[in-house]
Amino acid sequence: MAHARLPESPPVKTKRLVRPGNFLSCYDYLNSFLNFHGYKLSDKSSLEEKLKEFQRRNKVPTTGRLNSQTCRLINSYRCVHPEKAIPFEEEQNRFQATDYLPLKLAQDRAYLVDTEYNIDTTLLLKGDHPYELINGRWSRRTLGFALVGSSPSYLGSHAWEAVRQSFKTWGKTGIIRFEERKDPARAEIRVLWTPGPNVDPNSTDPFYGPGEKIAVGYYPYQHLKELAGDLHLDISEDWVIHPSHKGFDVETVALHEIGHCLGIGHSTIQDSIMWSIYKANQRDLIQEDKQELERIYQAIPL
Repeated sequence: MAHARLPESPPVKTKRLVRPGNFLSCYDYLNSFLNFHGYKLSDKSSLEEKLKEFQRRNKVPTTGRLNSQTCRLINSYRCVHPEKAIPFEEEQNRFQATDYLPLKLAQDRAYLVDTEYNIDTTLLLKGDHPYELINGRWSRRTLGFALVGSSPSYLGSHAWEAVRQSFKTWGKTGIIRFEERKDPARAEIRVLWTPGPNVDPNSTDPFYGPGEKIAVGYYPYQHLKELAGDLHLDISEDWVIHPSHKGFDVETVALHEIGHCLGIGHSTIQDSIMWSIYKANQRDLIQEDKQELERIYQAIPL
């Protein structure tokens, strides 16, 4: 098997979690990482077997050992969603909806949440499918989005413009039509920067300060209630609007997470915006991304 050249991604985490060599020194972390991302093949799977499956999926040498390419993948900044989609029932049990919402959204509970789930999203599949199948989508193809609260002050209005551009990019496919709405209660997708539970006790976001989790686009699952389809970005991170600058490119990250808000899972295609690791700069979709969106929504009238 030919091994792909890894796309350019933001720098790996300052705190290196794994290093090349024997994995026994980081056994617990590595085992937890692989289990979380869906590489628990069976209850008796060895760590080496899980690591080989991870390497096969990510097209790096399948050694079952921590080579440099594997370490780079594990240490890279990635989406908070598991690399391999977990069954819907397990997802539902794992994230039960609560009454806790970010303070910015807690004022008005009259949110519009109209999702479909337990639907057939396996139409027209042939052979190995390069996108994880997510059992949820919106029941319409014209969707509203709202930009809630304030963006990082050092970016000014440019931050929201970058988010708007990400919606425009998905909208250019002609498969989904987006409308910006001032009232968050009338929008399926609400976008906000939030500090996470360290600062906002109402938050359910997995943000605990800079250098870990970057953003989360919630899938359109009904059990998430008001959170379904929302996009939250960690305000404590270093965000940029020029990819040449050091930090996370707002447009690139938002483009990835909006895919999840629409019900698209991670892709094994490393050039896809839906690859699980954030790119340093990717502001467009590949043809396969568009085809996956069409596969999910083709049966729903525009």
